[in-house]
Amino acid sequence: MDGTDISSLIKSGNVYTTPAIMNDATITIVYEKDNTSGTFSARQSKADFRIVDDGVVIYNAEPQSRCIVYGANGLPVANTVINDSTHKITLTKGQVYLLALGDRTLKFAL
Repeated sequence: MDGTDISSLIKSGNVYTTPAIMNDATITIVYEKDNTSGTFSARQSKADFRIVDDGVVIYNAEPQSRCIVYGANGLPVANTVINDSTHKITLTKGQVYLLALGDRTLKFAL
């Protein structure tokens, strides 16, 4: 968190509660499977996101990555395959969204 490894703070059942978040924030959680032990460890992902006035812009995603954006009701509002280095998904303002792209997940509001 903020460049600090917080893995020692994760409680039983893989639970971590963030401190109070008072400003806009991006929380990124990335896992990589360790095939020898069956556990997961953090890994750097290439995809980046930028929330813009009318949607989200995705940068540096792996080619052929599937991106699904869900509305607050849990239903998909966008489902696309990313084929270029920069991809914009236009969304409705005044909503909360959950974006899933490969091993990355982002919750945001417009």
